[in-house]
Amino acid sequence: MTAYSIPKSDLIEIALILAVILVAWVGLIWSRKCEKNRYDITEGLPLRAENQEQIHDLMPHLHDYYFDVEKGIHYDEEAGTIRFRVYDEQPKTVIRCEEDSSLPCRAVLLRVLHVESLEITDPNKIETYSINEIKYNNGDLLLTAEPDCELKMKVSRLELHLEKVENPKTRVSDNV
Repeated sequence: MTAYSIPKSDLIEIALILAVILVAWVGLIWSRKCEKNRYDITEGLPLRAENQEQIHDLMPHLHDYYFDVEKGIHYDEEAGTIRFRVYDEQPKTVIRCEEDSSLPCRAVLLRVLHVESLEITDPNKIETYSINEIKYNNGDLLLTAEPDCELKMKVSRLELHLEKVENPKTRVSDNV
């Protein structure tokens, strides 16, 4: 019986190929694990808040997520409602996910009821902000967003609704 010997240079090449395959496989497993652990802002919805403690329950669905202050906030003065979509991705990604339905695109609709007035402070005019905090105090509702944006609302009664958006394409015609 004859023994077959593989040249040392071939063994090194095979080892490198196997190492690349192993690294790619580990990377794929890790990326899938990270995607599974990513918080889904739509899970557990709808939610409602009528006091500061309930606002805290909404914040995991809102904190560090994005909204468009210029095109996204819809204030109906007659009905006393403000509504806007909050996305888990930056707007450029949102546009891509809305064009390609195979990409994940999660959004929620925040509605504020009983609004008497709205004042938006947006000195930088960058349009897209990530929500930082929502505070309520004696009829004043303050939503702060980064970087440097505030939505100050006067409400006759605190009532916030957070709902899952089935089709998060940007539209004005959300059911209110």
